[in-house]
Amino acid sequence: MQTLAGTMWRLIEARRFDEAGRDMQPVGPNPMGFSVFEADRMLAAVVDGKTELPPGMAPRFFVAYSGTYRFDGEQIVTQADSASSASLLVDQVRRIRFASATRMV
Repeated sequence: MQTLAGTMWRLIEARRFDEAGRDMQPVGPNPMGFSVFEADRMLAAVVDGKTELPPGMAPRFFVAYSGTYRFDGEQIVTQADSASSASLLVDQVRRIRFASATRMV
C-alpha cells in the first residue's frame, strides 16, 4: 500500500455533484488548493482561483481543515479538529486512487 506520510498534493481539479448528478463546480474551473500529510496529521485548504470578484457576488469560496487521519489505500478519513467552519469538524471521508506515482484521483 502506498503511504501519504511526508507528501504534499496540489489541487488541479475539484468536482462535486448534486443529487440529480449535475456538476456544481464549487470552486470554479481554476481552483487553488493543497493537502499536506505528515505521519499522523494532515492539512487541506481550497479556494476558488478567481483573480477578481465582481461587485455583488457572493463571498469567495474557501475551506480548510486539519486533523489526524487514517488511510487504507483507498479511503482517507480525517478526524478534523480544526477548520475554517465549525460544520467541517466532522470526519472528512475521501475516496482516492493513485493514477500514477505523482497523481492522486
